[in-house]
Amino acid sequence: MGRLVEVRAPRGLASLVDVDVFVADVLAAMRRAGGQALLCCDYRRGPPLLPGVTGTWAHAMRKSNEYLLRSAVLIDPDNTMFNLQLERVVRCADDRGLRRICTDRAQLDEWMSEAATDAERQAIDAFLSRVTP
Repeated sequence: MGRLVEVRAPRGLASLVDVDVFVADVLAAMRRAGGQALLCCDYRRGPPLLPGVTGTWAHAMRKSNEYLLRSAVLIDPDNTMFNLQLERVVRCADDRGLRRICTDRAQLDEWMSEAATDAERQAIDAFLSRVTP
């Protein structure tokens, strides 16, 4: 929908190749969104990352910053290990303050509402309402 790019938690980032493929897919979607993407990520079910993956993921994410208008990642506060790893990734990748990690929908909605259209906000709600196995 519009500039919105929806991303679910990556599964099986077991190697640096997996990270490269995942980030390349997200970057391609951001480019298709017109270069100023709204990135909405549902990482509530994110699995712990293998050692070495976080640095590679952060470096690869920095490449997407030029295509990013705003990014919000929804996490499950109880998923401690993944959340700590993700916080490191986002902190290293976010050179302009455009990325936020949110522990609840209200935080995410507030952050995204400043940039999203009504249609994009409805699409975000629909995306986050879908439950994945």
